[in-house]
Amino acid sequence: MCGIVGYVGDEYAVPIVLEGVEKQEYRGYDSWGIGANTEGGIIIVKHKKPDDQEFDWFVERVMRVDFCSSRNAIGHNRWATNGEPSDINAHPQTDCTRKIALVHNGTIENYRELKDFLLARGHIIKSETDSELIAHLIEDMQKQNGGNIRSAIIKAVNQLQGAFSLLIMHADHPTLQVAVKKGSPLVYAEVKPSCFMVASSPLPIIKYARNGKDIEDGQIVFIENGKAEELSFADEKIKINPIIFEGTEEELKHEGFPHFMLKEIYEQPCKLGETIAGRVFTHEPFIRLGGVEPVLPQLLACDQFFFIGSGTSYRAAMLGAWMFKNYLNVRAQAVQASEVGSHNILAGCQPDKTVAFVISQSGETRDLQLAIEEIQAKGVMCLGIVNVVGSKIARMTKAGTYLRVGPEIGVASTKAFTAMVLSEAMLTLLLGRHKNMTRDECITFANQILAVPGCLELIFQQADEIQTLAKSMVDQSALMLLGRGYHYATILEGALKMTEVAYIAAVPELAGEMKHGPIALIKPKFPVIVVAAKDGLRGAVIQNIMEIQARGAFVIGICTNGDEEMQKLVDKSIIIPDLPSHLATIPAAVVFQLLAYYLGVERGYNVDKPRNLAKAVTVG
Repeated sequence: MCGIVGYVGDEYAVPIVLEGVEKQEYRGYDSWGIGANTEGGIIIVKHKKPDDQEFDWFVERVMRVDFCSSRNAIGHNRWATNGEPSDINAHPQTDCTRKIALVHNGTIENYRELKDFLLARGHIIKSETDSELIAHLIEDMQKQNGGNIRSAIIKAVNQLQGAFSLLIMHADHPTLQVAVKKGSPLVYAEVKPSCFMVASSPLPIIKYARNGKDIEDGQIVFIENGKAEELSFADEKIKINPIIFEGTEEELKHEGFPHFMLKEIYEQPCKLGETIAGRVFTHEPFIRLGGVEPVLPQLLACDQFFFIGSGTSYRAAMLGAWMFKNYLNVRAQAVQASEVGSHNILAGCQPDKTVAFVISQSGETRDLQLAIEEIQAKGVMCLGIVNVVGSKIARMTKAGTYLRVGPEIGVASTKAFTAMVLSEAMLTLLLGRHKNMTRDECITFANQILAVPGCLELIFQQADEIQTLAKSMVDQSALMLLGRGYHYATILEGALKMTEVAYIAAVPELAGEMKHGPIALIKPKFPVIVVAAKDGLRGAVIQNIMEIQARGAFVIGICTNGDEEMQKLVDKSIIIPDLPSHLATIPAAVVFQLLAYYLGVERGYNVDKPRNLAKAVTVG
């Protein structure tokens, strides 16, 4: 959940690491910290983020300190798990001697036992974090191993239980950085001869190098004196496979937009075009998904499908399951990743006739990793629908498809969600052409997929209207969202966006369930957003609208282009393209993205950094 970054080489390290910390703010911004190894010892600057300040505030404080042009520095973005956001709980954390400093991403499950052990050994614990305990444990192991820092680190990390990545330095070893991984992401690269960077993601590194290495679980990299030594937790020499880092520097810039969230919303026509490019055709074979086709015979033999996700990806999972049920006539179910271990979801399933699609933007989500492990242990194949190439989940799954939307920096997911839905539509077409779809049905389905990216321009033409609507709602503390069919998932995603970035209590309800309780919330002028698309449920939605209007609700309708009757019925309408229901969820979601964005901005919030949230959830 946190972000770690380090540089050791022949350049002044602090500016490079500061830049890396800023690029990984999406991973956490409860606090920032930096530590540099100097001739006078390790110098640390770390602060909790003030509510009214941004990263420049921290940079200013760092620049007041003389780091003696240190060539070795580590940095951290914190998303608080163990211990509240505070200066003392910020990273780097140190041992009693302040010679060992480290930054940490993840959680240590046996921290209570470690703390009791260390206190009994006389260590003074200053913070509430599990991270500080690691520094003390390394100190203790170093004393027991005649001062050998390498042996100390290896013995210490073997005592840690949980998912973690670490970056460690020692005052007595001015060119040493040690990268450790078990469960939480970590990459490194030689950015030029004898100069190295380590980070939670490639984003801080791609400015300097396109080639690097993705450290695997149970691996350690000792970097010292311009050389990197790759080891296992068993202290055996290994060779980590090289990778090419995805993304560009341009994708990490606002490019004229005030926020990454708005930029990523407007990127969707282009990025969704990349999602389907070279994959969807209006002639045979209609669909080509190279990452899935090696397991296509196994897929076609399956009659039970699970779509598993967390947060936004769970909303996408719901849509994927419904597409499979409605178009392929198979059993399909969406499951929240955090609940896989709590429910026997595979009860009654034949492993060789069951498949689970796991959906993740980051490819790091810890709950999904645990779900994959449990499902695969029962002999069920897992396929990935993932954005980040080469990520942990992409490697854990047997096959899958990439979203191709590039880095998503805004914490609230936008382009990744719509690409997930489009990818599920492509999977539906892939199986449908082999199962039950006629040639004409495949042509129609393919044409509908191909139309989606261009259709989104209709939403952007109404951006000023959506912003005006947001201004009129800025003082609302709550609102309701209604939808039916596929659009129940749409309103769940819309409510999530408004909760994430505008801090509004957005209540999503199945429109048909209003009269069974939720209608009690309706009072004069209470805003209700209804996805009132032109589909088979249109008549029922009209009745729902009339019921709440009779009680004074102000109804905002997301209506299909050309449906003048519906546009006249509601108090305010936003128009979406005329698409089949499963694909109309995409432009409807974009309406909610824009509305949530403008609500957040009008209410004075930083929509790129919602409070208490982080982009990649790497804790369970």
